[in-house]
Amino acid sequence: MIEKNFTEPPETDALQSKGLLRKPEALARLGIGEATLDRWASIKKIGSQLVPRPGKKAERCYSVDDVERELRVKEARAAKRPPSAQPTNGAGGEGKPETALTLRGPGLNAGTLREFMDEWLDHRNDVPLNQKLWLSLEEAAAYSGLAQATLLKLSQTGDVRAVKSGGWKISRQSLETWSGEAPFSDNGIE
Repeated sequence: MIEKNFTEPPETDALQSKGLLRKPEALARLGIGEATLDRWASIKKIGSQLVPRPGKKAERCYSVDDVERELRVKEARAAKRPPSAQPTNGAGGEGKPETALTLRGPGLNAGTLREFMDEWLDHRNDVPLNQKLWLSLEEAAAYSGLAQATLLKLSQTGDVRAVKSGGWKISRQSLETWSGEAPFSDNGIE
């Protein structure tokens, strides 16, 4: 039976003596994702170089000094954060934050952000319907008292101007100038 050794390959020691780390080691030390590491290397935040390997594709390795520097920066930032802002894994332990959003600044927390967003959502449509140029189908139905199906039929017949942009939008002006004749035949909807 062949026994496999799952320890680090011998070239890892040679790379570390040159001041380089393999990608999995750099990722583990920094606690970041592969895309972040690649981006940092592309903007020269962390030095990297391709290292040839006999009989294999060249491997990108990363500067030990730069990885250690970024670790120190990360630790310094964590030390400056108040305990309530420390990321947790949901069970109260250390780990990745539950959300990708980091709140910074005095008095900022999830509660104040939630309050702000609720207020913003409540007031984002505060423009009165009689001042809007284009009304959503729902707004046009409320404004005119007509059913949404009737408004769509009026737009198909050309009696009111409508565009489809993230849902149907009806021109308020064309709705106001509409003659009032419904797009119906004597037997019902055409």
